[in-house]
Amino acid sequence: GKGLSATEGHTGGWTWSDHNVFMKTLKEHKDNLGVAFWDRLHFLLPHIHRKGFTDHLRWFADSEATTAKRHRTMHRFLAETSGEEVPVDRKQQAQLMQNVRTWREQADAEDARLGLKNRDIVFQNSQCFGGKVIEVNMRAHPEYKKSPAYSFHTSRELRDPMQKQHTNLAHVRSTSAL
Repeated sequence: GKGLSATEGHTGGWTWSDHNVFMKTLKEHKDNLGVAFWDRLHFLLPHIHRKGFTDHLRWFADSEATTAKRHRTMHRFLAETSGEEVPVDRKQQAQLMQNVRTWREQADAEDARLGLKNRDIVFQNSQCFGGKVIEVNMRAHPEYKKSPAYSFHTSRELRDPMQKQHTNLAHVRSTSAL
């Protein structure tokens, strides 16, 4: 669907084929996501940066936790509406959370091993010049801000169209005295 890219879809922003290769490799190395796992991924998917692998593993861990929570909520709702008792499997929940923590730790360890840094761009809304902060929040002085109507169209401006748009000194520009 069109909305899948905005919500990262079912593959975390990856193509289906790349995600399937990732999942297959993850299942092959499920107990040991060490150097061999990351090297195998890099061999199978050379067009993806190594930071992309660790980010995708973090996305997968969070996605698994969210999906499990949705399923628990749905089953609890269905059981409550039918009047049945809701069985709670705390061992399964604890195992899933342990897996999520393990996957995240292994992704962090791989980032540390290779010296990979987070690629997210952080916007700092401050203006600096010569190593000094000039404006902290980059919001101009209210006196010098343009009205909201300025950004849209002139027909939305709150002005009288019959009023002259030039100043009273317009005749000075039109004379040949200069």
